[in-house]
Amino acid sequence: MKSTYPNLHPKENVIDRQSRHFMNILLSMFLLLMVAGMATVCVLWMMGDLTGEYSCVSPRLGMVRLSLFRKGEVLKGDLFYAHGTRLELITTGSVRQEDVNLSFGTPRDYPKKGVFRRVDLIGKFENGAIFGVLVDGGTPYPVNLHRNIIYSMVKRASSIFGG
Repeated sequence: MKSTYPNLHPKENVIDRQSRHFMNILLSMFLLLMVAGMATVCVLWMMGDLTGEYSCVSPRLGMVRLSLFRKGEVLKGDLFYAHGTRLELITTGSVRQEDVNLSFGTPRDYPKKGVFRRVDLIGKFENGAIFGVLVDGGTPYPVNLHRNIIYSMVKRASSIFGG
């Protein structure tokens, strides 16, 4: 005989609701851990790469700012210091994880035609920083360029997603 009362067996409904609630909690925890794991992998991948925004203050050069980014597989970059002239990355000698040997020069669209300036950055990449020297006109200037983590990640994400 079928009852017209919906909660004739209230214990079965409570157990069903509890098991569904428990499964929803487990699913939510799994999704949260998966997203956190993927975010951690992405951050570690971004931090292990040389690309990013670096800066330091040198007593002889003033504010030094270095921006390195990738367009496809090609490493590009800009270097600013002293009087603010932008220097473009022109050659890449060695960009292994530990050694850095980059050459910068005046851009082709520089207003003063015939004036060419070359600066070399030689050093080591360790723990998200570049320790080395800037060689300008044969004179070495020691620099310790530290990565701006937040700006580097924003710029990296915008280059990945086409911004």
